[in-house]
Amino acid sequence: MATEPVNAPVPLLRVLEEEYEALHGALPPAHTALNPHNRLAALYTRIHQLPQKRTALCLSGGGIRSATFALGVIQALAHLSLLTRFDYLSTVSGGGYIGSWLTAWIHRHPKGAGGVMHDLRTVSFDDQDREARPIKWLRQYSNYLSPRLGLLSADSWTLLGSYLRNLTLNWLILVPLIAAVLAVPRFLTALVRGTSGDLGLGPSAPAWSLNLGLLCGLIALTYLHVYRPSLGSLRAHGIWKQFERQQWFLIAGLTPLMIAAFLLTNAWAWYRNAGGHLDDLTFGSWPSRGTFVFGGAFIHAAGWLVSALLLRRWRAFKGRLLVEFLVILWSGAVGGLFLWSVLAETPPGIPVGDFAEWYATFAVPAFLSMFLFTATLFVGVASRYTDDHDREWWGRAGAWTLIVMLAWTAGGASHIRAWTSVLHTDTHGQCGRRVRCDLPGGWI
Repeated sequence: MATEPVNAPVPLLRVLEEEYEALHGALPPAHTALNPHNRLAALYTRIHQLPQKRTALCLSGGGIRSATFALGVIQALAHLSLLTRFDYLSTVSGGGYIGSWLTAWIHRHPKGAGGVMHDLRTVSFDDQDREARPIKWLRQYSNYLSPRLGLLSADSWTLLGSYLRNLTLNWLILVPLIAAVLAVPRFLTALVRGTSGDLGLGPSAPAWSLNLGLLCGLIALTYLHVYRPSLGSLRAHGIWKQFERQQWFLIAGLTPLMIAAFLLTNAWAWYRNAGGHLDDLTFGSWPSRGTFVFGGAFIHAAGWLVSALLLRRWRAFKGRLLVEFLVILWSGAVGGLFLWSVLAETPPGIPVGDFAEWYATFAVPAFLSMFLFTATLFVGVASRYTDDHDREWWGRAGAWTLIVMLAWTAGGASHIRAWTSVLHTDTHGQCGRRVRCDLPGGWI
């Protein structure tokens, strides 16, 4: 018999059957022989046919206000002689405060729940002077965070000390995290401000950054093609099924895509800062435009081919598979052409270091937006051989990419605002003049 995973949710049928057997004894063999759907319906029928009906008093949450309201409900039930009719007590939050008080009183009263109900019934609602001692105690100490008020009360100073202690502990956690987040744009600005040689990485660093970025992009594209919902039957066997959850998309799909965007934009910054030109990026005898078109088509096709090999899609080879591959080539080529067109519009004589803060803020989101544009073209043309589940899955992947773009831009924008404020202060009205300041990052 297969065992359930440790963290698997417990089925409703199992919960109800175990509860029934704990309260009323074992279920007959005829019941356990039914299929799960019929067993649940039969169990409901058996519960409703019990000669003794069971009821529960449920007290909801809401702090001291819900506890006060619940006290009035308990007093009203006692006056109606209904308090002892309940079999269970279910509470949460503020209801748990008054529920634990009621449970403790019942436990300590010599006559149990009946005695508690009698004590609640013998006093009218308006006569608080004759209330039972537990109710008076409850009213007197309802301010449970600081039972005894006053400037010289130890309870008041204990509450203040607890507040200051917890506030300090929270600051010790949050302030370093916020500082680390705000330091990221400065670190990225420092990376793209100079050349790889200035950073001590050597002249081959742009090539390494480019190659690693392409590899990460290949990993992201492979994951996106492997885990299309319409290919679920091909992932039924092997290790692929366990990586379908959203957390694995974030790890194996979105994270490599972010790293690829960062490495590729960083490689371009180092290349431009070293005096490189777009026209020099050629492959063989192809011009730069053809190189970008071929590169985009090659990377997209490589990711698709790797996914096809992993899922062994050739076993069910059809004409639509060839059409899908051609669409992959076309959309990748269009994406490469779009990237080349954007880079071609940038002034060739200005290094990235002259606008490092802006580049560090918007380069990665801009690259991801071009990726989304290419993906949109692919989804639109490929809609003939994909289903709604694929498009919904791609839409959710695009949503996560947009979240990353917005978060990246927001973090970098805070750095730009601080930078421009310092620039305005230090130039004394000399607009456009670059000055040296003591901020990390050097020239502004």
